[in-house]
Amino acid sequence: MTEELTKLFGLAQQFSSNSWLQICAALLIAGHIIVFVDKVHGQLHKSADAWKKTLKAGLALAGATVQYLNRMAGGDIKRKRRPPIQATLLAGDVLIYWAFAVMNFLYSAIFLMLLALHRPHELKLWAITVSAILVFSFFSMFYRNLGAKSFGQLVLLYKEHAENRGTVVGMSGAIACLFAAIGVLEYLAWPLFH
Repeated sequence: MTEELTKLFGLAQQFSSNSWLQICAALLIAGHIIVFVDKVHGQLHKSADAWKKTLKAGLALAGATVQYLNRMAGGDIKRKRRPPIQATLLAGDVLIYWAFAVMNFLYSAIFLMLLALHRPHELKLWAITVSAILVFSFFSMFYRNLGAKSFGQLVLLYKEHAENRGTVVGMSGAIACLFAAIGVLEYLAWPLFH
């Protein structure tokens, strides 16, 4: 079997070395490609209406999905935002803003410590570091104020629905689920940073 294959490959190499045979093979392959493209083009042309209907249906489905998600999240203008969703969003804002505030504060403190420990005698580096610390402190104050504003809105939301215990429990449960989800994501992502 192997001997026959070897002879066959040798024969193929002899024929393939002929330039006329190579041109004929290239023309044959090109003809097959042209016929295939023509058939595909014909089928696509015949099914153009079906493709248009499919595209319209897909766009309508996407629009309906976005509208449903927007309505579910309480973002519909005609519908008042649901308290649990609103409480979750406010709690997320508080967490993000205060996390950024703490991060900027830590950056400024670390810069100052590194400068004091390693380069206490370079005045130019002191000037650059103090400028950076002022910028970080400004952003830290900015994010802290945004977080305090969102926290104040969250407290007002609780006061507004204080009489309805079911709503209060729903808001607290939604916030607890948010923090639990963040904790699980951090736990799962922790090995990736080590």
